[in-house]
Amino acid sequence: MALRVLAIKSPGLLRLSFTPCWFTDSKDLLCLSRFVYLESLHLSAFSILDEDLLLRLSNLKNLTQLGATIALSDPAKHGLLDLKDGFQRLTNLDLRLHCPPEYLPHFLLATSMPLMHELSLRLHHHPADGFLAAFPALCRHVAPHGTLTNLQIKLGPFNARHGRGPPPFLMDLLEPLLPFSTLEELEFLFKEHLPLRDVDLARFARAWPCLRALVLLQSNNTVADLRQPGTVAVARPTLNGLAALARGCPKLARLCLPDLDATVLPVQVDSVPGLLPHDRPLDLCIQNLVGAGDGERQLGVAEGLDRLFPHLKLELGPPECGCEGEGVERGGGGRVDLWQVERVEVRAARSDDGEDARVGADGERVGGFRRRDMGDDAMVLDAEGV
Repeated sequence: MALRVLAIKSPGLLRLSFTPCWFTDSKDLLCLSRFVYLESLHLSAFSILDEDLLLRLSNLKNLTQLGATIALSDPAKHGLLDLKDGFQRLTNLDLRLHCPPEYLPHFLLATSMPLMHELSLRLHHHPADGFLAAFPALCRHVAPHGTLTNLQIKLGPFNARHGRGPPPFLMDLLEPLLPFSTLEELEFLFKEHLPLRDVDLARFARAWPCLRALVLLQSNNTVADLRQPGTVAVARPTLNGLAALARGCPKLARLCLPDLDATVLPVQVDSVPGLLPHDRPLDLCIQNLVGAGDGERQLGVAEGLDRLFPHLKLELGPPECGCEGEGVERGGGGRVDLWQVERVEVRAARSDDGEDARVGADGERVGGFRRRDMGDDAMVLDAEGV
């Protein structure tokens, strides 16, 4: 009722945002079409749009931002929507799906959205099998416009019993995004452990030269623990893959990866060039640092990361990095080891002595690094199996 009154008293509103718990039934939502000047509309999760309501919203010619929960019918039974003249000025779209992911093209393929700049798809409450089949068609539909810069996708689990199950590699999901050369930020959150390889990071570097943020994170429930019996070895990126990514993406400022293999280090740390400007920090989150159980190997990883990414700021993943409702594990079972690295000592040692000094357990320098309390210029390694 409040929305109906608002539509009568203030039809000239430019921005309308619902509080998170605000429930509005479909009859009240029909009034949204009266706000003909509306530019920004953000609905609560309990205010659900169906095909009829989407058709009405497509008449809002000034709409540039839309955040909504949509519930679509099976297009095989009801056909595709006709929205070819709608949402032409939409630049930001944030969708929560209240139906199977395979129904998503019913809406997104019905309109061209030629100005789409930021797209967020929250699909984590449904099995991801349908998304795997529908995503390539969506990418082919959006890519020709060359406008998409920010993409966020949250996936639910794959249903191996009733669906195709998870793909062999994470690249099988992300490959349709490679034509998006304008991509600046990609956040892809998923439930299963989907292996990522050095060759995949190299392909990202070639495809997305403007990349500023790459966030690829899995559920903590699927982080592999190599100490458990029956654990199968999987492909993981190494420092060599990070070097390829840094060469191709010089603007990279935020990087989150599910795994890093610490058993494969460059022959010489100096062979990993410092490619980022010294005044550009990098936020780096690694969920599972594999094979860094001893201090010397951790030191080698830390040193390589420091040479590769000057002014590195490596954090133990905060809760907001993980899949919704899940944070990166901060302890338990001796799995997490914290190494704080002070690069000021490293560079001072290199310039004064020509060689890196060493620090022992008594606090003297080791390799130019010192263990210390967390600070603003600290690097934290999340080491598995310590």
